[in-house]
Amino acid sequence: MARLDTLNTPLTILSTSTPVGGLPLVTILTSDEITATFTKALEMIKKMGPLMAFIMTDDCRVEK
Repeated sequence: MARLDTLNTPLTILSTSTPVGGLPLVTILTSDEITATFTKALEMIKKMGPLMAFIMTDDCRVEK
């Protein structure tokens, strides 16, 4: 199995909180961390299913 850091491939996991813990909703592998790339990935995800809303966070201190 190839390592993601060797391939320089960012891995983003969108998840939600539940009473039993975190539930991963979507895993995104991209070629870079440019805003346009994430925007395109989220647009593609919205076309796939009835996902109603996203809240993105990097879990930083400012948001706590």
